[in-house]
Parts: sequence; C-alpha cells; structure tokens
Amino acid sequence: MLKESGCDNVQCESCGVKLCFVCTAFREPIISHGSNIYHRTACKYYDQWSMKNLNRKYNSECAACAKKGSLCELPATWEEY
Repeated sequence: MLKESGCDNVQCESCGVKLCFVCTAFREPIISHGSNIYHRTACKYYDQWSMKNLNRKYNSECAACAKKGSLCELPATWEEY
C-alpha cells in the first residue's frame, strides 16, 4: 500500500481491504456506523467527544458486526496494537 497524495483512505491492491492511512483502522466500521470513534484514539480523525454521546449498537450493514454476530469492537490503541 502506497499513499502518494489525496485523502487518508487507502485500499490494499492485493486484498481490497480499506484502511485509514493515519491509524490503520478498518474503514468498514467507520463508514457503517457513521462514527469516527472507530479510528484509533491517537488518530487525528478520532472523535473523542463521540464516546459520551454515541449510542453504539449492532449494525447489520457493518461486515464486522455481521461476522461477529454482535456489536463490533473498537480498534485497539497503539499501545495494545
């Protein structure tokens, strides 16, 4: 994966997975849930205020939720990663 310019959304040419170039979080939960809380906490796109107000719940349109059969998890922090 190589980013030359433009936005921070990248896609792997081999497997097609979409990631945030800044924090390597999967784009699927970010898009499906419509929340930047699915970026890693150190990412410039992470919305720290979402955690208080976001009513996180299972979303059948989110591939990560559907695969797990329940609400998908937030990405690990850099320290946990």
